[in-house]
Amino acid sequence: MDNRSRLRGVVAGRVPHPSLAQFDVLEVDVDETSPVDERPDLLASTVGSRVLVTVDRSLLDPAVQPGTGVVCVVQRTPDGAMADRDPGSVRLLGP
Repeated sequence: MDNRSRLRGVVAGRVPHPSLAQFDVLEVDVDETSPVDERPDLLASTVGSRVLVTVDRSLLDPAVQPGTGVVCVVQRTPDGAMADRDPGSVRLLGP
């Protein structure tokens, strides 16, 4: 199902993706989600939880560390949450 969520939270961890060379996996403590457009927000149930989000490394500042706030546009896939690859889809809020 095509879906998009705007996810806001705090990074709890960051590791290289185990099989996608140009991607990292962020552990995000989710504070809020909202629909991006008319597509459903399939991550609404994750508020208050920790979610793994796969992100294209080129969209992340190398200094992203635990405590950094993040807002990203995310799609829920069969393999988990994946941030859009558009440069405007990931925004850092600072520690």
